[in-house]
Formats: sequence, C-alpha cells, structure tokens
Amino acid sequence: MVETLSSLVSSYELISEALNLLNNVYGAMHPEIAQCLRMLARLNYILGDHAEALSFQQKAVLMSERVNGVDHPYTITEYVHLALYCFANNQVGSLFFVLPVLFVNSHYSLSRSPRP
Repeated sequence: MVETLSSLVSSYELISEALNLLNNVYGAMHPEIAQCLRMLARLNYILGDHAEALSFQQKAVLMSERVNGVDHPYTITEYVHLALYCFANNQVGSLFFVLPVLFVNSHYSLSRSPRP
C-alpha cells in the first residue's frame, strides 16, 4: 500500500514536470497539455484530493475544446471525467451544464454555427 502511494506521488511529480516542459516548448495551448492536465486530475482523484482534481479537469476541458474541437473524442472524454469529479465534489448542480454537452447538441458553440 505504501509502495503504491509513493509510486502515485512520484507519478504526479513526473507528470507535473512534463506539464511544465510542454508549456515551455509548445506554449499555453496544445493537445498534449490537455492530456497532462487530465492525468494530473486523475492522480489527484485517486490520491483523494477531489477539489484539485476538479480544478485540473476544468482546465483540461477548456483547453481540449479549444485545441481539439467540441466534437473530438478527447473532448468528450474530458467532459466525462469532469462529470465524475463534479459528482465527487458534491457539485451535482454543475452536472446539468456538463451532461447536455455529452448527450445533446446544445453546446454553446454548436448552437451559434450551423452544422452541415
């Protein structure tokens, strides 16, 4: 158990370092940065820091929307994880804003531009 916890903490540190390197190399917006943010959120969730997990996941969702697009599979995955972390933080009211994006084409950017 202790060995697993220490490996999770060292994983967190390494991914944090990777995030800093990606920010320095690619700038603030890049698909790999969104994936690093998702991994950091997941590690925080596993380690029990649900508020920090929600914070990282919100950043990952916003970045994935901008760099991948709203209908990209990675963005949908980010929304699913966001729903999980909202539920873990007892922010069930926030799910009413997340779930329509997953199941209905009611996202704000989809409603403004006509879809073919």
